[in-house]
Amino acid sequence: MSGQVTLEQVASLAATLPAASRLKLVAQICEQLLAEPLVESERALVQESADTFWQAPPLSELSRRQGIAEPQSFDQLLGAGATLWSDDAETEQFAEDVRRRRADGDAA
Repeated sequence: MSGQVTLEQVASLAATLPAASRLKLVAQICEQLLAEPLVESERALVQESADTFWQAPPLSELSRRQGIAEPQSFDQLLGAGATLWSDDAETEQFAEDVRRRRADGDAA
């Protein structure tokens, strides 16, 4: 077996990290790339990625990417999950599961 680590292996290992750790890893990689000697076109691409990494696209762009209609009101967004759970107990169980996973350090 070769001593080379493939991008697929790194991605697979990174996928096992909690979401916050994956974000920190991406930021660290961007910082390292910016410190390396790069040709100008590579440096510009890395800098653009670093500059926009923490910026969320507008709702219209997210909707376009996902192929769905952009919500026209907050009530439309709020009501989107109204039928996800059959009763309040099921909703509360879901919320408790999320809180427990976050407290355990799992991505949620």
